Amino acid sequence: SDDKSFPSGHTTVAFASATTLHRRYGWKFGFPAYGVAALTGVARVAARKHHWWDVAAGATLGTASGWFFTDAFNDKVQLTPWVDGKNGGVLVGGAW
Repeated sequence: SDDKSFPSGHTTVAFASATTLHRRYGWKFGFPAYGVAALTGVARVAARKHHWWDVAAGATLGTASGWFFTDAFNDKVQLTPWVDGKNGGVLVGGAW
């Protein structure tokens, strides 16, 4: 809606989330998430909040960050956060 709309933050987050779901859990979750991410980008352009190139840049940044920062799901390693009245931490469990 102004000259400072590059890149689309909404689209960046949507595509980063979709890529994270795809990388962690496969296409079963990734495909619908990419659909929602694309719908987010289209909605931003339709609402005249961004130009198409703002959305394309956001999608590129989000997808790249999702691929860079997410590993495939490994059920042999589990991280379990915990909190009690005074303390907190993370339990790390592994199977081999």
